[in-house]
Parts: sequence; structure tokens; C-alpha cells
Amino acid sequence: MRARITAAVLVMAASAASACSSGDEQRPLNTAEAERLATVRLGNHTDKESGFTAKLTDTGRSVSLRGWIDWRQSLVYGRLEGGASGLVQSRPGVVATRAGQFDKAPFPPPAGDWNVRPARTGGRMALDTVLAVLFELSADRPENLQLLQQNGAAWLREDKVGGVDVDVFLGPRTAGPGGQTRAPGEGLRYWVDDGGRLRRLEARAAGEPVTIDFDRGDRPALTAVPVLGGKPVTPRAVTDAEAAALAGIRLRAQQQRGATLAVTMPASDVTTLSATGWVNWPAALAQLSVTQPAPALMRATPSGAMVLNGTHDPLHPPASGWVSSSWESRADPKLGPGELDVLLRRLLALSSAQADDPAAMKAGAAWLRSDTVDGQPAAVFEIPEPDEAKAQPGDARFRYWIGPAGDLRRLELRTRAGAMAILDLTPGQIPQAGS
Repeated sequence: MRARITAAVLVMAASAASACSSGDEQRPLNTAEAERLATVRLGNHTDKESGFTAKLTDTGRSVSLRGWIDWRQSLVYGRLEGGASGLVQSRPGVVATRAGQFDKAPFPPPAGDWNVRPARTGGRMALDTVLAVLFELSADRPENLQLLQQNGAAWLREDKVGGVDVDVFLGPRTAGPGGQTRAPGEGLRYWVDDGGRLRRLEARAAGEPVTIDFDRGDRPALTAVPVLGGKPVTPRAVTDAEAAALAGIRLRAQQQRGATLAVTMPASDVTTLSATGWVNWPAALAQLSVTQPAPALMRATPSGAMVLNGTHDPLHPPASGWVSSSWESRADPKLGPGELDVLLRRLLALSSAQADDPAAMKAGAAWLRSDTVDGQPAAVFEIPEPDEAKAQPGDARFRYWIGPAGDLRRLELRTRAGAMAILDLTPGQIPQAGS
């Protein structure tokens, strides 16, 4: 319904067979109808949230997704029924799933045991395509009336959805692969009430029919699970006091000497890496005991890592069997350094014998939100890297959670898949370096 159409919309529109019933009287939109269709996405943006039920066929199985979308946060949360049942959360480009049987999607959603993967539209991944289309159904301004009428949008018939009178509209044709123009009969179909609110969307995804019914009165407040970023952020410039606290993070770490660690991060589409350990900042050494996906001990230094596969006593590991490698040699030739390596290298760099420049923090850092870690209050900040000058506020690679005493309590890394790798720190006694 707009000039810029995403690949997900093209997939649905390109594969949509004619859904016109024998009673359809397809005709061009009049001005009032065009104005109503033009405000559908603006109405979604204004309403902010809506419940929905999507019925689709995904990887050959009939499933339904019952949940909610927050168009302002770009967040979907719901429960899958049929096939691989469980919970789903999604942001644009990333999908998180949690297996299990649930009578309904719980509020708040469970914090752990989520598997995260990049969204894949096209092929047989109908669920991902539907999620992408849901995100596209929002805009902060109306559509261009002239383009709607010129590009094949049409009135089809009158109908009812949940007892509400609606008109069924055919969406505008879109450009297909190679620039060919799709015929009007291959577009999405919109069930729109008298107020311009979308009540149903119908199309095809992965070659199968898809119906999404919207419950405009079901509008709970949604919160992302930690691995998808947690609570909403409202970025602002840091105060002088906050800039001073951020400038003192590395000095504070050096004074504390160390902390115990707990790491949770997506390792693959179906696996989460879990590890515990410690960091000794004066010794520039961190050690992790990885339990998932495969047991191992890992020691990190500024120059590289040592890995000992298998299950071992982290306090008394064997002296032999370790494999040493530089950070550079551990990097993937195409993807670059692994995300656990990036996280550990940043951790080891967060120590210094002197404070950083508060003016630099004042110029670049941003406060994101207030939160808690282990029941204790924390302020969440971002400090963009030099190569992130064009990043939107709230989208920097690293987030720093600072406790009331100015100590670092959590370090988060935004992964390539769009999820968050989480490293929690608890200041305390640590083993001596090399033990």
C-alpha cells in the first residue's frame, strides 16, 4: 500500500491467487473509499496495539498464531497452536521461539529458554512472512490517494467480520521480480470498517492461504523478552552526573578487581549458549565454564583465547589439553569475529587505572531506560562505537547496565541476528589468575 514494498509483502502478493468470490463486483475505488483505505496503516500506528489470530500453513502444517502486535515498538508476541506449539516473539528481522504447551500466552512472558534466529521470508517459511507483513501494516501518515487509485486498488464487496460491517478492498498491485507489474487479482485483500480500521487481511504465503483477523479491542501492553532487548527504550542525552558515572566504569572495575559472570546468548537457530565464570581485571583474564551447547572451559586474554573441551572442574582444570589461538585467527573469514569473542574482548577492555573523559561520554552516550538486575535497580546506557555514527538512538551495538554504586552489572551485545547476548556481572571474590 505504499511506494516502498518489502520482500515479505512481495512474497505474499506475488503468490496470492484470486480470493474474489463469485459475488465480487470489482470496481475502482471512489474518493471516500480511497481515503479510508489510505488511512489503514495510520490507524494501526495510532491505535498502537491490536490482538490478532493468523491462520496459515507453515512448513506443511496447519498452524495458528494467536497474539498481539505493538506497531510502535515493532513487537509481536503470541502462542503457536498446531505443529510445533509454543510461544513466539518477534521484531523485524528476528524471531524468538520457546517450546512448550501453554493454554494461553503468559504475561509477562517467561524470560529464559528462548531460541533466536534471523527471520526468513520466502520459500516455505510462511510464519516469518506473516510476521514481516504484520510489521508493515503501520505508518505515521496516510497513503498517497492518487497512487492507490492508479495502481489497481479496488472495491470488491461488502462483508462482516465479528459482527462488524466492512468493505473488502483489493490492495494496489506491486512490482514483482524484474520490475514486472502484478495484476490486480494478485494483491492483498483488506477488510476495513467504516472508521478505517483493518479487521482482516487475506493473502497467500509460501503458496498457501493466510487469513489474519484483528481484535481491535484486545490491546495489552507488550514487553520484549530480554534476548530481544527487554523493555522499551526512550533514549535521551545523559546528564552531567550520568556522564561522570559512565566515565568511571573502567576505573571502578579496576578497583573492584573482578566479578563473577553469567552469559546467555543465541548460539544458533535452536541453541542457546550458557556459561558461568569470572573476570580478573588487574590480570586481564576471564574464564568461562560453558555448559551449552557443548561443555568446555574458555580463558580469554587481550590477545586471544584458550579452550579446553569437555567437562572440567573450573577451579582446578588440567594443565594440558588447552588449545590457544589469537582473536584474529578465531574470526570467521566471511562473518568476522564470533559474538562471544566480541563480548569477552569488550569485557576485558572495561578496566583502567584512570577514569575516562566525562565530556566524551556527555557527547556520545545516551540513557535508554531504568531497569533491574537481580532485583536491584540499574540504569541502561549505550555508548556508540566510532563506526556507529549513523546508528539510530537505541540501536548501538553495546548496552551498559550501571548499578547505584556506579558498577557495571550487565553488558549486552546486539548480535548479527538482531538478538541480545547478555553478560551479567556480580562484583565479588575471584580465583587468582592462573589457578
